[in-house]
Amino acid sequence: MAKKKTPVCAVNLAEEAHTGVDEAENFGDRLARYGSAHARSLDMLGHLRDVSSVESTKASAGLASCGNYLHFREYFTVGKVRLHNATFCKQHLICPLCAIRRGAKALGAYLARWEVIQKERPDLQPYLLTLTVKNGPDLEERQRHLTRSLKLMMDRRRYFNAGTRGAPYTELCKAEGGVYTLELTNKGKGWHPHCHMIVLAASKPSQSAISAEWHAITGDSMIVDCRPIAGDPSEGFM
Repeated sequence: MAKKKTPVCAVNLAEEAHTGVDEAENFGDRLARYGSAHARSLDMLGHLRDVSSVESTKASAGLASCGNYLHFREYFTVGKVRLHNATFCKQHLICPLCAIRRGAKALGAYLARWEVIQKERPDLQPYLLTLTVKNGPDLEERQRHLTRSLKLMMDRRRYFNAGTRGAPYTELCKAEGGVYTLELTNKGKGWHPHCHMIVLAASKPSQSAISAEWHAITGDSMIVDCRPIAGDPSEGFM
């Protein structure tokens, strides 16, 4: 007798229950989003097959079967539709479908941690901080420029807060915790790497002060944005 499979829970597959994505009434939108992502995955697959290398062959093998089927189960008594089984390649850097799922899992983890912090430190507020660097034609050079500049700013915060002699103050010292991600875009005007960061602070960091510090660090970029996250925190984390 075949062993009965336990339905894969949201924590393991999508971590979407808290955002309302698994509500039955949202099922159509969810399928459309997955379908659009799968179409982009097929575009990436076509590109990889045109590139002759060991790495591209290995990556395309997994991408070829990713999202071939999605098995959902409806729990009509609670109005939920959850993913029960599926095929995924888990290559989120090249697969839009897996990127959606990875982002949803990260969102669930961040929000769970934020709820704990809120109870322990109600004085801390979340702020969305965006740091950019000047566009350029060389993706590798621009990304390296961003990551090195970001590391220098984070090091300054760490050294100053640790009381290291001679360490300069940075407005980022106001942040008592945070999480960040890097995004790379190209809208026809060169590569535009930037950092989206959520910082937790008792008082709002000064955007003008961060802009001046960031320009001094990067040498070519002063465009930053710092705004409080109001309303549903999941919107800010997304």
